[in-house]
Amino acid sequence: DGWMSTAVTTGATVNANFDANHGSDKTQALTNRTVNFPPYGTEIIPYPFIYTVPLDVPFNFGGTGPLCWEVQITSRPAGASMFHDYVGGSATNPSFAVSRYGADGCIATGRTQAFALTGGSSVTWSNLTGQLTATASQGPANAPALYAFGMSGTSHFGVPLPAQLPNTAGFPSGACFLNTELLFTVFGTLSSAGGATFRLDLPLDPSFGGTNLFGQVAALDASANALGLVTTNGINHHIVAPHGNPPGGRIYLSGSLGATGNVGANQTLVVQFTTP
Repeated sequence: DGWMSTAVTTGATVNANFDANHGSDKTQALTNRTVNFPPYGTEIIPYPFIYTVPLDVPFNFGGTGPLCWEVQITSRPAGASMFHDYVGGSATNPSFAVSRYGADGCIATGRTQAFALTGGSSVTWSNLTGQLTATASQGPANAPALYAFGMSGTSHFGVPLPAQLPNTAGFPSGACFLNTELLFTVFGTLSSAGGATFRLDLPLDPSFGGTNLFGQVAALDASANALGLVTTNGINHHIVAPHGNPPGGRIYLSGSLGATGNVGANQTLVVQFTTP
């Protein structure tokens, strides 16, 4: 069940009493509705809006105050959990949010685990400077390598990603994949253990907030497959700009439909309300 109204409180002044946040136009918009959320990935970066819950009764929000929406979950499958995008708090010097994506790496010569990539960052927003790092492991020993990156992890000039590289499947490496748009490269050499850290200095600006840099590492490996190349999984460096407290607030209670709950000022799920 769900209700909506023009709120009489704000994200910073939410009341522990659920109903005390509602305005006089409180409307029951969902009644005894069953909602199914198909499985989707969970990461620390924002996802697109992928779930839609139509209202049983439209709510005409006039914008004269904040929007208050309330949901009561009365039943769900035992042990089921669902994760949605959420924001809370402020940050004056946030690091990049780094997430793994795309196809897994393939197997380099002399290794039993996939060629892998992890990421990190170092930023100083007061100086508008930043550095992303991409650390490879389980690669071919002492091999020339490059960190390739671009602005997309789903398309390389019209070619859908990940894209399987030719002459790699059926060889000791297994299938290797292109995970990133190829716009820029940083060259390096892997160690005898098959690892290396690639660093890229970036000028920063608050307007860059929300920008994604997708990348992966490729290394020469003549014995791995007929292509002579092995690749890692992809990583996404999502730039997070300094930000203040979000305007939303929440009250939450588990295991009960009691009248009062726990207050989370300046915390909220990321939702979008639209007209049909």
